[in-house]
Amino acid sequence: MRRILFALCLIVLLSAGCRQTPAMPTATVLSAQPSPTTAPTTAPTATTAPTATVAPTATVAPTATPTARATATPTAAPTLDLGLDNVEVVVVEGGFAFRPFLTGMDTEKQDNTVFFADEAGTFVASLNGFATENDDPLESLLALAVQLMNDEMPDAELQAGEPYPITIAGAEGLAADLSGTLFGGPVLGQALIARPAAGQVLNGFALGNTAGGDEVWTEGGRVLFATLLDSIRFFPIAAPTVEAGATNAPAAANSSCPIATDASYAFTQANAVRVGGGAFGGPGRATAYLDTLLGPAGQAVAYERIGSAPFDDTILDIYRLSYAGMAQPADIYIDQYAFETLYAPAGFTCRIAFPLAAP
Repeated sequence: MRRILFALCLIVLLSAGCRQTPAMPTATVLSAQPSPTTAPTTAPTATTAPTATVAPTATVAPTATPTARATATPTAAPTLDLGLDNVEVVVVEGGFAFRPFLTGMDTEKQDNTVFFADEAGTFVASLNGFATENDDPLESLLALAVQLMNDEMPDAELQAGEPYPITIAGAEGLAADLSGTLFGGPVLGQALIARPAAGQVLNGFALGNTAGGDEVWTEGGRVLFATLLDSIRFFPIAAPTVEAGATNAPAAANSSCPIATDASYAFTQANAVRVGGGAFGGPGRATAYLDTLLGPAGQAVAYERIGSAPFDDTILDIYRLSYAGMAQPADIYIDQYAFETLYAPAGFTCRIAFPLAAP
């Protein structure tokens, strides 16, 4: 938990240090959203992510004295085949998606940030996407990220090697190898910055606790982080929501996604929103759909899953939606076992085009 809090605090600091546009409002987060308890007989069988060999567990000794380490020459790290090409976690506010990580890895999403930590306590990583007017060179942004890690985190003494170019999902970026100490123990890792589009930035880092040997990072954490980066997909970042009644709110006709002309769409079991994905990928796709919705005047939409219901040969999840100024909440039905072209329900709009394709 200590490392999870460290990752969250660091990314908040990095975002605040670079962002020139207003921060996104906090959205409803359902990172551990329950999926239907019983899969329909016609649904694809859910597959379980393959278990990777976990790096040796190491306990950080508070009195450990770090030894001098040479900066490793950057080479392409091998990646693992997760077998999850059709399953994604979509971070609407951050403008990126990634494939679910390995078993034994705690993953949490909050607004535009995702952070990871293994159960052994030897690996922590985080990704953060945001909009910014800061067009400084990537090298300056990367140096700022490392500086903030040292300035703001207790007992952090990290040194960055020479920056080297990387490519993430076709976007040019820079990375630097890290070495030093954190919480009194030795670590190795990597920090990175990328600009997938003008006004859009992704930053991230990964650190491995190397008290048990450098191979904890070089043969373990480095491979895990490369696998995570290899799975990333970018899309336009979501625009900030507006307060109810704002005069500059986009009209429904200018919604970034198509709006259903059938008033029954989403509001009846027979005309449910079909996001697809199955028992394993469906919950994340449902969340991405809901995170994309706005009220008719651009208001942020809050939602909660209130249950499920069998219908024909499938199971539907029921979500309750509301936004500021709404007369009463609305319940919609989502089918995670079939996919059709997605629309916003009547009375709603979208912040971006739906970042979901057919699974």
